[in-house]
Amino acid sequence: MAKSIDVRFGTFGEKRSVGVYAHDWWFLVASDVRLEGEPVISSSFADYMRAHVRSVPPALSEALANLRDAAWLRGAIPIALQCEYPASTSVQHHLVDLGLLAVMATRAGDVVYPFLCQEHAGCAQLAFSGAGPDARTRDSIASAFWSRFFWGQPTNRADA
Repeated sequence: MAKSIDVRFGTFGEKRSVGVYAHDWWFLVASDVRLEGEPVISSSFADYMRAHVRSVPPALSEALANLRDAAWLRGAIPIALQCEYPASTSVQHHLVDLGLLAVMATRAGDVVYPFLCQEHAGCAQLAFSGAGPDARTRDSIASAFWSRFFWGQPTNRADA
C-alpha cells in the first residue's frame, strides 16, 4: 500500500531538489509555492543565530553586523539544501526568494508544509501560511531548517 501525502496550508508545483534532513524534518526546494491566506513571518535567520549558534563563521559575523545575512545565506543554500539556486529568482529584487517544503515522514504517510524563505531589507526570514501550521510546528520547522546551515558548527541545541 502506498503512503499518503497530506499537503497542508498551501500548494506547490514541482520538487526542485533532493530531500535533506534535519531534526525530524525533510526539506525540499519546490517551484510555485503558494501559501493559504496571508503569510506569517515565523523566524529570521539572525534570530536563530542569536539563540542557537555559539561560534559564528567570520564572513557571517560581518554580514550580521551589516544587517545583510541574506547574502551569506544565498551563497550557502546550494550546500545546505543540496540544490542549485533556482535560475528564475530575480537577484535584483531579492537575494533570497525560495519556495520550500517541510516534510514530516510517518508510517501512515507524509505531512507536507509549504513555506517560503525570503529576504526582507537584507535579512533572511521564513514565511508560513496564516492558516497554519500552529506556532509550535512552525518553530520546529524553522529551527530544523536554519540548522541545515550550521552542520559541524557548535550550537546551543540540546539535540544538535
